[in-house]
Amino acid sequence: MKKLKLLIWISVLVIIDSSLTQYISVFGISPTLVYAFLICTSVREEDFTTAVLAGGICGIFSGALVGQSFFLTFMCFCISAAAANLLRTHPAYLPKTAKSMIFCFIFSLPCAALLYLDGGIALTPKILYSVVLPSAIYNTAAAAVIYPLLGKTIYNRETAKKLIM
Repeated sequence: MKKLKLLIWISVLVIIDSSLTQYISVFGISPTLVYAFLICTSVREEDFTTAVLAGGICGIFSGALVGQSFFLTFMCFCISAAAANLLRTHPAYLPKTAKSMIFCFIFSLPCAALLYLDGGIALTPKILYSVVLPSAIYNTAAAAVIYPLLGKTIYNRETAKKLIM
């Protein structure tokens, strides 16, 4: 059931990402909701295989439907999912909400830079500050919104406790 919910979330976010986020853009840059969802899911998910599989599915959908470089998007999403899942327990004193936001910011920077470089444009300091950094900040803000929603829909532990009793 959890994997079906993940697939529904991915489908809905890809549709929103490809159609509506262009109207939410600030300074010409819009957040990548699928990427923020992927990082939040990877931090919450305890199974490494499910996290990387979700990363692959997000990368395929995002690369094919949104129009970014397919292979590069797929690899960025899979590597980010694997890294976020492996690092989710470190540092232990941070709550998972903060970890998902920090990981989303840190992993968004190289992914956005690579996807921008794939367009054939040189990466200058001006582009780093005006495109790559705001993209990472917007993805972090999206992760702050998506993470609590995941807790209420996919990773709801209250219903699991009620079923056991």
